[in-house]
Amino acid sequence: MRTTATTGPIFDIVGREKGISIIAKAGYDCLDFSLGSLVRMDSEWLLPDYKERAAEVVRLCKENGICVGQTHTPFLFRWEDPEAKANIAIPNTIRALEVSGLLGAPIAIVHPLHHLNYKDYGEMEFKQNIEFYQMLAPYAKQFGIKIGIENMFQYDSMGNTIRDTFADIEEYKRIFEVLNDDVFVACVDVGHSGLGRCCTAGDMLRALGHDLVKALHVHDNDNERDRHTVPYLGTMDWDDICAALKEIRYEGDMCMEVLGGYYKRFTDPDLLLDAVHFANRIGRHLAKKIEE
Repeated sequence: MRTTATTGPIFDIVGREKGISIIAKAGYDCLDFSLGSLVRMDSEWLLPDYKERAAEVVRLCKENGICVGQTHTPFLFRWEDPEAKANIAIPNTIRALEVSGLLGAPIAIVHPLHHLNYKDYGEMEFKQNIEFYQMLAPYAKQFGIKIGIENMFQYDSMGNTIRDTFADIEEYKRIFEVLNDDVFVACVDVGHSGLGRCCTAGDMLRALGHDLVKALHVHDNDNERDRHTVPYLGTMDWDDICAALKEIRYEGDMCMEVLGGYYKRFTDPDLLLDAVHFANRIGRHLAKKIEE
């Protein structure tokens, strides 16, 4: 099983070229390449030379002996604004799918629409997500990639995490049944599973099963905040998660979605390499438990 490193926080600290080098030296096989800058209209991926920029990333990966295992498309758009949705969010998401294909990623992770209060508008958002993903499907096929749909959570007015889009197993399964298109796969965010207050990560993985679960976001938290830290530094049940992945014969990558809350403590370049290496060691350990 390959291990994959989320690029965003590492690139933020040392830049893309150095970041790719550090990730490779730390022993990772792949990148989970962030295309989050596409929330802005000044993103490099909207410039006329975006194809050349993608080719440069591919070149750097080859030089370092790694590849792009998946991408993460932008999601912090003003979905409630019809003009922003039509003129920024939709076209920029399509551009992210195109760049994903140029980078050679087999899967692009696309968050569902979940900007409304789920308790009151959950079914409305489900219908909006059907339209959203159906609109994206032809582009994904054109660019030769799969779309990974991720489970989410929300914070309530008191700052507590609560159920959100696809936090419920049956709703998560239903989106794939309604879409009925193998261009869509599940990217189970194991950290989000508990935060949604509906099920454990192990339960979700077992319910979705081998045919749907083709990507992961692996990180830990304290079941209160979306901390995106290294596994075993939180409270999640990694024995059960690994057992579930083994039971469903998971064949995708071990994507370590460790974010800035961890890496910002190790901004010195020497320490950063150690921190990235440690996260990969944990990923390798989890992969071994699944493969044994």
